[in-house]
Amino acid sequence: MKFIIIKRKNIIITLVFFIVVFAIIFLLLNFKNISADKNSNIDNSNKSIQTSTNELEDFYSKIQNLTNQKEKIAYLTFDDGPTLKSTSKILDILNEENVKASFFVIGKHVKEHPELVKRAYEEGHYIANHGYSHNIRDGPLIII
Repeated sequence: MKFIIIKRKNIIITLVFFIVVFAIIFLLLNFKNISADKNSNIDNSNKSIQTSTNELEDFYSKIQNLTNQKEKIAYLTFDDGPTLKSTSKILDILNEENVKASFFVIGKHVKEHPELVKRAYEEGHYIANHGYSHNIRDGPLIII
């Protein structure tokens, strides 16, 4: 019985070895074609790379200069809602002041008060998932 198991292991190892060798040979043979294709399209690639590099530099520049701007920006975030006790009041104040905020909601609370999340969304606020519950026994940590 042991002899058959060892023999099967050897066959599997040999098959895996040949698959790996053939995969390497295949990649090496196709590498020339891939290189040729890249060289023929090098002008288009350089333009694309140049554009993405410029966009990245612009992004970094904006981030680095955030503190140098005369206008200061604050982002309001509210976590662990929605709750009947405070979310409605917060939405009323934000609406009066024409201010937008981000609400990081708990799935369990969303299930209990979906109308508050709907209201926040309809008023233009950003809604993000903050997990289902802070208690791991209550259910999944992330809802999709």
